[in-house]
Formats: sequence, C-alpha cells, structure tokens
Amino acid sequence: MDNIIPSLVYQRDVLPQPITSLSFDPVTDILWSGTNSGHVCTNYTARGLRGVHYPVGGHLAVKKILATESNVIACGVASDGIGAWGKGGLNAWFFRPGNQITTFSKKPSNGSTVALSTASSELILLNTQTGSVLRHSSVPSILTHLHFTAARPTRRDDTLLWIEHGQGASERHSETTSTLLYTIGLGMRQGRPFPDPLVKVYDLRNLEALTPFPFSQGPSFITRFANRPSTLAITSSQGLVQIVDTTNPATNEFYQLDAPSYISSVAVSPTAGYMAFGDSDGAIHLLSAAEEEAMLPFNGFDGKPIEWPDSAEALPDITWTDTTLLNTAECCGYLSPALAVNAAAHEKEAHKFWRDSRRQTFLRPRVQIHGQIDGMDDPEAVVYELRAIVTQVVPKDANSHLVAIIKVPEAEISDPEPWFIFNDFVVQNISEDEALSFPSGWKVPAILYLERVDVCQRLDFNGLPDKMDRSILCRDTNIAVNRDSRVIKHEPLRFEELPKPGTLIAIDAEFVSMQQEETEYRSDGTKKVIRPARLSLARVSVLRGDGSKEGMPFIDDHIHTSEIIVDYLTEFSGIKFGDLDPSLSRYTLTPLKVVYKKLRLLVDSGCIFIGHGLSKDFRIINIFVPQEQVIDTVDLYFLEARQRRLSLKFLTWFVLKENIQTDTHDSIEDALSALKLYKVYLQLEAEGSFDSKLEEVYREGKQYQYRPPARPQSTVPTPAASGTVTPLAHQVAMGRGGFLSGPRGATQFNNHGHYPLQAVATPPIFPIPGPNHHPHGFMQPNWRHR
Repeated sequence: MDNIIPSLVYQRDVLPQPITSLSFDPVTDILWSGTNSGHVCTNYTARGLRGVHYPVGGHLAVKKILATESNVIACGVASDGIGAWGKGGLNAWFFRPGNQITTFSKKPSNGSTVALSTASSELILLNTQTGSVLRHSSVPSILTHLHFTAARPTRRDDTLLWIEHGQGASERHSETTSTLLYTIGLGMRQGRPFPDPLVKVYDLRNLEALTPFPFSQGPSFITRFANRPSTLAITSSQGLVQIVDTTNPATNEFYQLDAPSYISSVAVSPTAGYMAFGDSDGAIHLLSAAEEEAMLPFNGFDGKPIEWPDSAEALPDITWTDTTLLNTAECCGYLSPALAVNAAAHEKEAHKFWRDSRRQTFLRPRVQIHGQIDGMDDPEAVVYELRAIVTQVVPKDANSHLVAIIKVPEAEISDPEPWFIFNDFVVQNISEDEALSFPSGWKVPAILYLERVDVCQRLDFNGLPDKMDRSILCRDTNIAVNRDSRVIKHEPLRFEELPKPGTLIAIDAEFVSMQQEETEYRSDGTKKVIRPARLSLARVSVLRGDGSKEGMPFIDDHIHTSEIIVDYLTEFSGIKFGDLDPSLSRYTLTPLKVVYKKLRLLVDSGCIFIGHGLSKDFRIINIFVPQEQVIDTVDLYFLEARQRRLSLKFLTWFVLKENIQTDTHDSIEDALSALKLYKVYLQLEAEGSFDSKLEEVYREGKQYQYRPPARPQSTVPTPAASGTVTPLAHQVAMGRGGFLSGPRGATQFNNHGHYPLQAVATPPIFPIPGPNHHPHGFMQPNWRHR
C-alpha cells in the first residue's frame, strides 16, 4: 500500500518545507519528522494526523531525529546543541557542547547512552535520560557517522564505530549490523564528485572489504530492517527503492515512489511494516506491507497511548451590561480589529462553496458579523472589509504555488480598482471582480485577511518595523565552523560606507544544479520537457564600485543548502563538494535568507548594479532589480546589427588584456572584470570614440571566433588565487595594442600588462539633475540601441 502524508506549511514559511529527517517511534503509533525550517513534527498513525511541533534551535534544517522509548532526541544544522523532548513536546534537557555538532549515534542495544561528535574533533557520550556528559575525549579528525555495534561478541558492551571525513571521496550514509558495515558515498570522476553506484560492504570482525553490490541509479540512502538484519533498503534521490538480502544479492525487490520531487530522508518502522520517505516538497510517502485499505499501527501493536498536546483554554464568558468595558472583551479575544481566516478549501466539496455561481462571486468585498445576546442575534453588526487573499494556483502539469491578491491602501486614493496580484516577479493591477472570483479548481482560496472598518483608522502601526536593519551589510554572517581565514577575500562595509542612491556596486553569482532536466522524444522527433532543470544560488560576490576601496568585495558568501545537490557544475561555478556544508566548508557560508536580506537592502538603497548577463542571474536568484538600477556590460558592448553578444571572457581578454576563467569561474573575478569594462566604457564615451572601438572589437574578434586564443605554454603565468585577476603577458596581449590609447598613442595599460581599475574616475553623474534624473536621486540610464 502506498500512502502520502501531505506537506506542512507554517506561518513563517512561504512554501512547504523539505522533510530532512524521519524516525518511527518504538513504542507509540507516531512517525516523527524534521523539516528544513528546524521543526520536529508528529504524524499520528498512518493517516498522518497532525500533532505537536517544536523547534530544535536555529532556523535551518533538522539534521537527525532519534525516537526512544521515553523521549525524542534531535539537533539541527544551525542549532548550538542537542536536546531531548517528551512525546508531548516538552523539553527534557538540552546540551550545548560549544561547537557545531556533526552527527550523533543511535542508542546501543543494552544501554541509555548516545554518542555525538563535534566540528572540533571531539567525541562525547551523553546519558539519554538526563543529558549529562559521561565521557569527553578528542579524536583524530572530524567524524561524520557514529554507530554502536556488537562487532566483538566476547565483550559485554557494544563497540562504538566511527567514520572520519576524508579527502576526495566521501561517505554519504552508512548502516551496521553486528558484524558488517555498509556504506554509500560519492566518488571522484574527472575532478568532480558523483554518486558511487556501489554499496560497499566491510567485515567488522577482521576489518576486511567484502564484495560490493551495485545500485545503478546511485544510492542516496541505505536503511537496515531491524527484524531482518541481513536485509537492506537502498533508495535513490529519484525515488527508486531496492530491497536486497545481503546474503543473497540476487534476490531483489524494486519499488518506484510516485514522488514529484527528490527524496530527502528515509526511515523504516521497527517491525518493518512501514517505510517512510520524505521529499523536498514537504510530503511524506509511506510504503506498507499491509494489505490494501488495511491500516496497521506503525509498530504492529497499539503501544502506549498518544500524548496529545494540551488544548487551548476556552474564552471566559462575559456578562454584557451597560458598564462592560470594551477593552475587557478585546483582551479576551472578542471584537478583533483584524481577522485572518483559513479558507480550508482542501477538498473538492469544500471548494464548491467558494466557486462563482450564476455570474456572481461567493466572496464579497465586505462582510457583516453579528454577535449573540442570550442566544439571540445582536441587531448591531460589525463590518469587516476584505484586504488580502492568499490563493493557491493549481496547474495541471506543474507544482502548485501561492500568489497574493492585495487591496493596496495607497492605490485607493487615485485608482478605482486598487486590487493588485503579486505572482513572483509579476505585479499586475486587476479588477475587484477578478480578485474575488474563483471560477474553477485551478484557483483555491487559502487565507483571507479582513479589517474591521470602524476601528482600522485608529490602529497605530508606528511601533512596527518598516525598515530593514542596514547593519547586516557591516557584519560577518558566517555559519561555517571550519572557515579558513586564508581564503577570505571580502571586507564588510564600514558604517560610513553604507550605500546611498546611486552607489556603484559590481555583482556576480554562481549556481549549482538541484534538478536535472528530464525530457522525452516523441515519435515525430520533437522533444518535450517533462521536468525543467532547476538551479540554486551557491555563491554571490558584491564589490565596491567606487571610493578608496574600489574593487574590494564586501560580500562574498557561499550559500548553505540542505537539499540534495545533483551537480555542483564545478567547471562553471567553482563550487565543490563540501563548500556548502557548515561542517566542511572552508569559505564564508551564509543562510539563503540572510543573503536575500543583503541583496534586498542593496536594491532598496538605490544601488546601481554592474555585471555581465545580470538578467539571467537575477531571474535565478529570484530578485527584482529595477531596470534603471542595472548596468549590464553585455548590453553596453553590443552592436544590434552584428546580432551577437560578446562573452565576458573575450571582452576581458581583448579590452583589458587580462585572462579570466582559465580553469573555472570565480564570482569575484567576473564581477571585477565587469566593473573594469564599465570604467573603460565611461572613458571612451567621454572621448567620443566608443562606437569606433566597439566596431574594432567585433572586427578583430571575428578572426578569433570571439574567443581568446590559447596562450603559449612558455608564457602561462602561475594561477592566481581565488578573487584575483591573472594578467596577460605582453607577448600574448591582443587587440592590436591600441584599444585604450592616450592622445599621443600611449597605452593606458600598466606595467603588468592589464588595465588599472582606477585609471578612469567615475564621472559625477550619480546623482545629476536633468531629464534622466530619478526621483530617488540616482541616474536613470538612457542606453543607446546600436
């Protein structure tokens, strides 16, 4: 039987959160799940009834959950320790080791001890009942997996087995029996990590490698069946499940999960009656050994009664008289100035009530609410006005998403139709009828926000924050525990450097692949994309564009992700395995939300973004930058008549006489090159020679096929460190040696053979009065179409 527990959505989450950890309760009919936002949640019975949920610390993913007979032990990626909670959600203890926790073990078979390791190469044994430290010792290196195993049957206690983090190939998951160790991981192919298609087996008694067995799709998880020690479940991130008997590998069972996204966690119930699979869309898939429509307990028996959370206290009864104070009623939850209503239109029957009928909408712009006095309706009504609707759009062949439909107060003054729809980047004015209409099943109401008409004008919003904290641009936001100071290339802004309207900044970003494109070819030879590729932001670098530290990065953040990365795209991104892992990264690692805050601040501050091919970067990053705040060198150095846009690598080689992207891409290097190209553009525009020089670029570039020629072997300089530019030697500097020439033909390049960044001072045009002056103080460019 295949069952799906739908995804969870919390108030703080815009989208469902990926399930990063799963654990079946050994004595109660509960499946515990951990989300990407750092919450542990309960799912009662195979029907997935919702129960308590609580944070484990930090705001990143839950790393691991261990459900025991008496409590639930868990820790998060960004939490400062490990804790235990009762089955009802009450915290029992929380231990803070002072360093990032890399992993922790299960309980041994005959004890109440759990082992954990930290990023400071420590091994700590804790009492699972009290959280007290039983032993603390140092280990040779960072540990990534911990297991208690009875590998030495002559000993009374279980032996603790650990796996160290190594260089090159890396173990992603491991399982043990009393005598065997099973591991899966990543191998190296052409310098890039790839899923090893083999499950490797080791004999723990004599520490020998045994014959591995294959899994062609690349294993992501291996899970042992408690009641069948020789049986393993091997799962791929695409949802292929193989059940194999390790004593007879030829005996296999295969299952394919109907999962629309990648599998992110796996668990097996103690009786092996259920397997649970969490996916990156926040849903939990159940495979059951029970017959169709049968609903067995997770453990095969009813077990202990479920600890349901305490229900909220009922509101007190109020005796209404002429002297009853209204603030007494409001303190008790009555007469609220704003309402948030859950539409609860999850089922088709419920959705029918919201649909349009006879060309009329069910939803009205205003509603009246009547109270009751002695069981009779109060003739006086309270009027609420609809201010916003959160709507779920459900297409046929794609994942659903949320849009906001808002009645904007500022627009009510001048616009007869003040309703606007906010759909990702698209913001569009719509009519009130369209806003309130639910014509069919593709548009589902989620949440309604209403405002009480007679008191809304008296609400004081002055205490609410309306501006973001700009000091985040001055702080180091690193969460990597092993950052190497030698690779830090950026320097956060000082307070006096905080951007103003018109401040020049250069930006570039690198991405990794989270989902590969899936296509199918029809009989007529045409191609159909079943699932598009999905990229995720992995690194962003922002440089100062003017001032005494012009060209110095003030943001160089690698972005943490807990999702499975399909391809690091190292050749194009420079990102390698471990660079985005808080326990392994050597670089400045920052949560994605913090990076979004920084970029949003730069946009709202009126900064001018300089880069090459920025429209694609902004689209993947999912951030909107007004056109007047973007200077794209791919458009500056473009002749429409030639119908060809020039790459940053070629322009940097020809114009600046510098070589970039020799081995891989580096966002600091690329942003710096775009900034230099813009400064050259300003100089040549001031001289009135840019058009002729651009013609020269196209004319000369054609003979090189718009690619830098290969450099002679003898003149190849030593590779530069990340974030620096490798200058070309004079012997291989092309461009006829005169792209930038002074009035007497003297070259503008410095003694090192490359263009100095500060050779051209930024002209005083930010801000500047005139026809293109922007009301916020920065220039609105008027780029010419050539």
